[in-house]
Amino acid sequence: MDNLVVKSNELNETPLYKKSLELKIFSKIITLVRKKPKSDIFTFEIKELMNDFKGSNENYQYIKQTAKNMMVAEFGDGKKNIILEVIFRKVDITEAGIISFKIDSEFKPYVVGLSKNFTKYYFENIARLNSGFSIRLYELLKQWEKVGNKKFNITALKYLLKIPETKYKLFGDFKKRVLITAEKELKEKTDIYFKFEEIKTGRKITDIQFYIFSNIKALEAKKENKLIELKSQKEKTKIDSELKKELINLQIDESFIEDIFERYSEEQIERNLKHTKQELFNEKITSSIGGYFRSALKFDYANQQSLFDTQKEVKKEVLNTKREQQQKEELEAQRLEFEKKEFEKKKTQYIIEYIKNNLDLSLNYYQEFRSKEEKKGAFKIFKFQEIQNTNELINFIEIKTIESGMFRVSLYQNIMEEKIHLKDFLKAKGFKKDIISE
Repeated sequence: MDNLVVKSNELNETPLYKKSLELKIFSKIITLVRKKPKSDIFTFEIKELMNDFKGSNENYQYIKQTAKNMMVAEFGDGKKNIILEVIFRKVDITEAGIISFKIDSEFKPYVVGLSKNFTKYYFENIARLNSGFSIRLYELLKQWEKVGNKKFNITALKYLLKIPETKYKLFGDFKKRVLITAEKELKEKTDIYFKFEEIKTGRKITDIQFYIFSNIKALEAKKENKLIELKSQKEKTKIDSELKKELINLQIDESFIEDIFERYSEEQIERNLKHTKQELFNEKITSSIGGYFRSALKFDYANQQSLFDTQKEVKKEVLNTKREQQQKEELEAQRLEFEKKEFEKKKTQYIIEYIKNNLDLSLNYYQEFRSKEEKKGAFKIFKFQEIQNTNELINFIEIKTIESGMFRVSLYQNIMEEKIHLKDFLKAKGFKKDIISE
């Protein structure tokens, strides 16, 4: 019973939701309403939902946003009228990743106490389906599983799948994106599969005839799941029994104990019992233990503590991330500094090699360079010695002085103008783009 989705055929044929995640959350809530029909608020941990939706790609933030969007369902009535249906009176999402849905009272009769005209299936059958169209087709075909076949008018089927009139106008697109995708997914992952036949009125395809079959492989897997579920149920009964004993030991009224197991999840009871015992040990409970536990359970004190711990962890994670980023930036700065020094060395070596290989040309260039600097008045600050031969030029460029550096820079720029590509030389030496510049 834990994972059995049961809903009236009227609800099954109402296109409330379309997206895969919306349909899965909605079905999950239906399983909880059947378990705790007296309760109006149903709570999930986002981690729990992500675990339940096996093989799905939903992430944390997307689940939170989808939950918010589910409060009101918008759909047509098949006659171009728009209907807004309030499914949930309230949706709360905490920073600790807890989502609570408060359902509308008019919703319960469609999922609780049904004796006829209902559709049922195990939640596991849709948990791994990726397409919302696959989920809706599965639900619609499950309604007709015992009959074995069902014919849908294409316009009516699009309405049931919440496909706008403007989408998939070509039947080929509808067939590829919806029918074939669902046919493949259902056969691989659910307890039924189907074949379909296109029916024409004149030259136009107007209807789809579905033939519905039991999926033997999936049924065998379902039996295995049933055994696991029975084992899980026995374990749950054992846990519930132990929880009740602990509550009785704390002198909490037995009638209240029975009531809370109808209203609250086992996880919420267990974490708030643990919280109450801890507060009792710390001598922080000044009123009655039962009264404090009632309040703890109602306002989920333990979850608030969990939120506090989560916030501490988040702050710690942010701080660690900042430190890691700072370390990366420091290492990158060190790399750049080292690379720049190496770059300057290689650049100087290259120019010296060029001068040695072109001594007469370089000597003439130096004399022109010295003459230009003299005219600019640079001799008032710098001392550009007069060089008469190539040996003197080699000695000049190999000594690290401001003047020799200025000459090398000037010659380097002249080299670039002469299309002798120093950049190519330096790239060949393994220098990166962020080091090499003109």
